[in-house]
Amino acid sequence: MALFARRLQCVGYPNATSFDPNSDEHLRALVCWLENKVIRLYEVDSRSAITAPLSPAWFVSFSQYLSELKCPLVQGPAMNAVDKKAIIGWLLSHAVSLLFGDSVSSGSLKFSEAPSTTTITPEDNSWHSKLSELCGLLNIPFPAGDQERLLLLEALSKVLETKFSPNSIQQAIDEGTVNTPKATNLSELPHGIAEVPNDKMGNAAIILRLLHNQDLRQLQTQINEIIVEAQNLTANPKTNTKLGLVGF
Repeated sequence: MALFARRLQCVGYPNATSFDPNSDEHLRALVCWLENKVIRLYEVDSRSAITAPLSPAWFVSFSQYLSELKCPLVQGPAMNAVDKKAIIGWLLSHAVSLLFGDSVSSGSLKFSEAPSTTTITPEDNSWHSKLSELCGLLNIPFPAGDQERLLLLEALSKVLETKFSPNSIQQAIDEGTVNTPKATNLSELPHGIAEVPNDKMGNAAIILRLLHNQDLRQLQTQINEIIVEAQNLTANPKTNTKLGLVGF
């Protein structure tokens, strides 16, 4: 069963692919195997009660076994299907933790080393060359001053976040504009101010308006996502006809 497949494979259970959590026979066989191979709560001579799956009193012994393991899900000998699945999950998780502890103690568990990385600082010549190369790919002017390059990093971050998000990439594919970047001349855009002393002030006003519009567009997208989530919740509310309740 997919619910327990990963943990069954992790402990090495031989019948992992055919295990049925709804079968008492499979449950008894699993518990017997776990006690003999992994958990080993009892000494070998004292395991007969739990490792004898055909015993009529097996569930009584199993309940006692869970109590000694300090399982928080002990329900007594009379267990329903939900209780059994929860207990199976706890037993498998307990077995996995025991195997992990044994592997760490014996030194057989090998942790992979972190991959080596190359650190680049603004003082390195390679940093400037790579930054210039990235600006060229994104069609962004490369400034000369160090202070302007700090602002450039913020600009690059915004461009990468907006232009290469999954939605933006899919939109570019749909519109067929993947390989056709658009360049906009600031002089062609309105700055929204009646009078400006010079072109630099006008360009600054245009850029501020563009940034403001971008923030508004992002806000609208987030609002739309919230509306969609709310509609998904209200379109199919949970109901309980026995109690006459609608909603959560």
